[in-house]
Amino acid sequence: MIRIPVVSTDVLSLGFSGTTLEVHFKRNDAIYQYHGVPETLYQLLLDATADGQSVGGFLAREVKKQGYKYERVPNEQKTI
Repeated sequence: MIRIPVVSTDVLSLGFSGTTLEVHFKRNDAIYQYHGVPETLYQLLLDATADGQSVGGFLAREVKKQGYKYERVPNEQKTI
């Protein structure tokens, strides 16, 4: 999945395909995929990053706490 870099203390980049949001976290160099995410939510996330809002805060509030299923992408499957 192609990800775009974002300005954030927690997140390196974001990607989206179909209904899957992919997040590359700085802290542990881990990539997580969140499934069933509506494209409108991804657009709101991009808007938030453009407005200088906290990417990590948005993810915690609108993605993690909403209970979207997720999985960590194994290191051997990471792409640039």
